[in-house]
Amino acid sequence: MPEHSLIAFSDTLGLLNFFIRDFMPRILFGAIAALVLFLIFFRQNEEIDLEKKIPAETMASFFNGMQTRSDGIAFRIVRTGTGRNPQPTDRVQVHYRGFFKDGRVFDSSYRLKEPAIMQVNQVIPGWTRMLLEMKEGEIREVFIPADLAYGSMGAGRIIPPDTDLCFQIEYIKIYSR
Repeated sequence: MPEHSLIAFSDTLGLLNFFIRDFMPRILFGAIAALVLFLIFFRQNEEIDLEKKIPAETMASFFNGMQTRSDGIAFRIVRTGTGRNPQPTDRVQVHYRGFFKDGRVFDSSYRLKEPAIMQVNQVIPGWTRMLLEMKEGEIREVFIPADLAYGSMGAGRIIPPDTDLCFQIEYIKIYSR
């Protein structure tokens, strides 16, 4: 084999090595990042029907009998859980319904017909505090003051700045540990 053929073969292997070790991960990372951004954008721009409301009689009794904590979170245990408490880094499976004090529903895993999976310390502070106290199988109705929700930033077009939020949270189970 001529010497220049060995050099070309060696250069080809070097190029292939560069492509596989350096270039492909960058392309793959870029594609995954673009997909994640698309999904976030799609979810934020998903139409939420804010006209759907929790019935007035249900809202009238929502705050009755709630325990209020020193941080301003109020809650009532609807069903006591018997399972494990999650840790901050656990991923948990939950069903939830989020609504404003006037009863307008802004988000719901029930609407999507599938429980959500989220990391306990990656949600709004009021949720994290509640989830850490809950046991698997527990359902709570919760009022979260704005400073422990989305605060002065709000959340997109749906939740205005400085808005108190109400939730029904059903902590189903620890998804992974």
